[in-house]
Amino acid sequence: MLVYQDSFHGEKRFTEEDFVSLLLPLIAEQGVRTVTEKELSKKLYPYKKRYEYKNIFQDITSNVGQSVNIHDGIYREQFDKGNIFRRDFSLQMHLLYTDPVDLSRYLDKLNEKEFALFQKMVLEIVRAMRIEKMFHHQVEIYAFNPNKKYFLYRGKYQEHPVAFSLLSDGKVVDKSYGNHSNVFVDSPYSSDEKVLLEDETMLHVQLKNARYAIMQGSSDKTLTRMVVYTRNMEEPTLENLCLKAQEEYRSDELVRHLYLK
Repeated sequence: MLVYQDSFHGEKRFTEEDFVSLLLPLIAEQGVRTVTEKELSKKLYPYKKRYEYKNIFQDITSNVGQSVNIHDGIYREQFDKGNIFRRDFSLQMHLLYTDPVDLSRYLDKLNEKEFALFQKMVLEIVRAMRIEKMFHHQVEIYAFNPNKKYFLYRGKYQEHPVAFSLLSDGKVVDKSYGNHSNVFVDSPYSSDEKVLLEDETMLHVQLKNARYAIMQGSSDKTLTRMVVYTRNMEEPTLENLCLKAQEEYRSDELVRHLYLK
C-alpha cells in the first residue's frame, strides 16, 4: 500500500533506475510475478506520450516500434540488486520482491499527484495483463487514445486469405484506399513479426469520438488476434469489450461499428 507525506518537492531527477525500481515491486504487489521486458516496454509507451506523465518519464527514452527503453534499469534490478531471476536465454523475468515498497528515496523526485499517476498506471497495466491472460494472450491491450489513424488490409499470405480489420464505436472521418505490390504489414498472428502481403487491398482510416478501437487480425476467415486501444482501463469494461468483439467478428468488412453500453 502506498503511504504519502504531506508535501513533495520534486527537486531531483527521477531516473530510469528510480522508475524501474518503483515499477517492478508495485507490479509484484499486484500478484504479477512473471513478465517480459518487451511486454512492459510496450505497455508503458502510451503513458510516456501523455503530458501529465512528463516528469515520471523524464529519463525514459523511446524505442522504434512504440515501446520504451528500460533495459538499463532492469539490468540493475537483476544483476546489481538480485530482484529479478531469469533462466539462461529466457525472456521471462521472475520478480523476487517480497518487502513493501520503500517510497522514502522518491519523495524529493515525485510529488503526490505523480505518485498517484504512477500507481494508476501500474494498476491499469496489471489489469490489461490479466485480461490478456484470460484470453490466452490472443488479445493485446494498450492505453492509447483510440482517436487516431489505422492501417487496415485484406490479402493473401502464403496462399492463405488474411486481413486486419477495425471494430470501434467511433466515427470514421477520413478514409482512403491504396494498393501496393508485395508489402510487409503487421502480422495477423503475432505482434512479433511482419508478413509479406500479396493481392492486397489497403485502407487508411481516421477515427473521431471513439472510446475504444479493436484491430482484428484473421486468417482463413478465423479470428487470430485482437489489439485493443482504449483509455478506459477498468477491468470489467475491458473483459466485456473483448468478449463483445469476439462475438461481433466478421471477415467480410474492414471497418465495422461496435456499440458497448
